[in-house]
Amino acid sequence: MEERRADQAFVRLQAEVRQLAQAQGMKRAEADALAELSRAAFRIVNGEAQAVGTDGRTALRDGAGALLSVGAWVARQREVSGQGSEVKLQGTFGPTPVPLPVPNKNPFKETSWNLTEQMRLQRRDPELAAKLRDEAAN
Repeated sequence: MEERRADQAFVRLQAEVRQLAQAQGMKRAEADALAELSRAAFRIVNGEAQAVGTDGRTALRDGAGALLSVGAWVARQREVSGQGSEVKLQGTFGPTPVPLPVPNKNPFKETSWNLTEQMRLQRRDPELAAKLRDEAAN
């Protein structure tokens, strides 16, 4: 039951992110990409979306010390990705501000070689990809 409520909250969150992003002038594809990114950047606490840091636990706060709202998070993403009509979101085709979980198997090792996973890691988290590549070389 709780899992279902969390899923519904994430659906509402993604809809809100899309709406806010488009209201700020983002194209539909950019708004959709940002909505997908929001799933990793928020957690549901008591039915409400709460922006969290890269550790997935620390609540993000604005300059005044209040919890970061969805609207402020969308605006911050726009600032991080750049100004102008063509907004390139992090996590769409480049590094993501939210670290990816370490895969169960190292895709760079001979026993678990996976080129698709290697490329995904390289695109989304170059630091993790380099670490796994070095581990496989040793």
